[in-house]
Amino acid sequence: MIFCCVLVTIAPLIEQDYPLTHSTHFNLSWAFQYQQQFLAGQFYPRWLEYSNFGFGNATFVFYPPWSMVATLPFTALGWSVSASLWGSMILALWVFALGIYHYASCFFRRTITLLITLCSLFNPYLLIDIYQRGAIGEVWAIAWIPWILWATHQLMILPPDPKITIHRTWAIIRLSVTYGLLILSHLPTLLLFSLTGWVIPWIVRQRTIAPQKEWGFNILYCYGGGVLALGLTSFYLLPVILDQRLIQVQQLHPDGDYFPQNRLLFTGLTRLVPQATTHWFDQTLLPYTIVVLMVALLGGVAWFLVQTPA
Repeated sequence: MIFCCVLVTIAPLIEQDYPLTHSTHFNLSWAFQYQQQFLAGQFYPRWLEYSNFGFGNATFVFYPPWSMVATLPFTALGWSVSASLWGSMILALWVFALGIYHYASCFFRRTITLLITLCSLFNPYLLIDIYQRGAIGEVWAIAWIPWILWATHQLMILPPDPKITIHRTWAIIRLSVTYGLLILSHLPTLLLFSLTGWVIPWIVRQRTIAPQKEWGFNILYCYGGGVLALGLTSFYLLPVILDQRLIQVQQLHPDGDYFPQNRLLFTGLTRLVPQATTHWFDQTLLPYTIVVLMVALLGGVAWFLVQTPA
């Protein structure tokens, strides 16, 4: 059933190839150059040498590389550049669906888990990212989040039994690898997730019956997995952090609409004078954002009702 729903979700990609989107010109240029340099033996191209009439472009000095790495298997199969991009999108949807299924199975029966997984594939924001924005990096970042939540949940509910040490080890590895892949996928999503993600172990703790000493160690295991992920991705993060002063953001694109600070859905929140975005593109995202928030609210209410004794 999940297979059929993934097929429905990606049907336009299969029928019409990679769509014309907000980021198509960037994705095609970056994918072509990244693939050519990788196949030429540069296993981590930080500098796109074919850009700017041969002067190059430092895109992947600061932009996460996973969105382009994920196209390489399809390139190896002989797919075109555009086909490798939609192949990467399809793979991301599969990863996302499997992660949602595993995480939801921690709370619900198989039937409800399948229903949640199917509904998640038709998340409006996810579909907009694919078909309107072409935000391949953000699609991959979203795909890793349920895996991080699943690994965190498993670490928090595991008792301190030596017989299950192997299960805890695999959960820590899964958490560090998936969180690391989130880091390598999309920095804004990483920032938003990390600002709230650090409290997830404490929320999951409410479902455990282990004494304080035991769940305290489990929380340390969760944070340890996150620290390990930072270490595994330091080859990318350290240049991003240390070389920021060398990057002139205002020179990356002549249009100020592309600057991150001009792409917020709401501004003035800290001054208690909230204003909706006036950006020509992000205005179209507001209705879908409201739909997602309403679905999340209804889901929270439904979860509370299910958990409340009759």
